[in-house]
Amino acid sequence: MEPNVVLHTAARRYLIDRRRDWIEAYERLPNQGRAEDGYHYREDAKDVFPRYNVLDAIRVEVERLDPEELPPVQQLVDALVHAGYNADDLFTTGEAGDVEGRAIDDERARFVEWVKQITLRLPDSVLPLAYRRTLTSEESLRWRTEVERRWPIEHGGWWEPINSKARDEALALDGDAFCAGDEDGPATLAVRRALGELGVRRAVELREYGPDFEVAVDDLSPVYNGAEGIFTSDGARWLLFASHEGATAVGGTLVEPLKRVWPSWADALWTGWD
Repeated sequence: MEPNVVLHTAARRYLIDRRRDWIEAYERLPNQGRAEDGYHYREDAKDVFPRYNVLDAIRVEVERLDPEELPPVQQLVDALVHAGYNADDLFTTGEAGDVEGRAIDDERARFVEWVKQITLRLPDSVLPLAYRRTLTSEESLRWRTEVERRWPIEHGGWWEPINSKARDEALALDGDAFCAGDEDGPATLAVRRALGELGVRRAVELREYGPDFEVAVDDLSPVYNGAEGIFTSDGARWLLFASHEGATAVGGTLVEPLKRVWPSWADALWTGWD
């Protein structure tokens, strides 16, 4: 592996692993981190959740760098340090108390120091990660325009799998079929295989809010994550829509390959809100 690829991949792994550690730490807190009134956060919780929030924000900025077109190591170091100190999103901006602010600042400083230390003794290789890149705002707009041209999305709204105009050419599947806790569900695995049959290597992930991504199909996770999501690729000839309704719709050229590679697909059909 080239040194810049090693450094970029290692940075992504640091952010992924450390975020997971802090989420697990939060899950161990009593009463889900809430005070006795069930509304306010405990002081120990305030020192935890801002950390995984800022790690999320930093990762988004780090992944704006295309892993296949990385700058030389020193420029990459500068970019990583800049992301560490400056990356923000909806969850890291706005009013914050002293505890939350110190937690965010500490996590930023730890990442920057990690970058500086690993650069002094860079390993020859690291375990690779699947391709993932944060889209620019211009790319996001182009993709959304392309999707809306092809699929029944009205006035910039989000396509519902129960939309009568979409039902004739789409399957509405139970969202639970796409994930099983932290594991990929059978529908997700089948979607990846079906896209492979179609020769699709990468897809775009467009979210209701927050950043959008280009991702490797082998790492595609078409699930509702608090923000509804649209997934497609060049030409928007196929589409997945993960809805807050508990359904994930599959449309276009993906439908028949999905049925072929997943014989039990009918067992996962969405039955509505009952």
